[in-house]
Amino acid sequence: MPKFKEIFDPMQTVCDDFHEWVRIETEKVNDPVMVQMTILGQTLKIMKSVMPSADYDGIMETVYKSKDRIEPFKKVSVH
Repeated sequence: MPKFKEIFDPMQTVCDDFHEWVRIETEKVNDPVMVQMTILGQTLKIMKSVMPSADYDGIMETVYKSKDRIEPFKKVSVH
């Protein structure tokens, strides 16, 4: 039996697949900003259609207020 067992994380698989898709699409069109803005636009459209207005508006307000503060993404440790 191996010393360490691989932990299957379905969300990590989704993220990995998405990142690979973004890489491939960016290579195809050679315009990373267009690819990322399309993804952002679709994400916002979905969020607005499924979230309560107050929640969506709160997120948009937070994004707007923090637009000049770029910070590294800190992934939560699973272990």
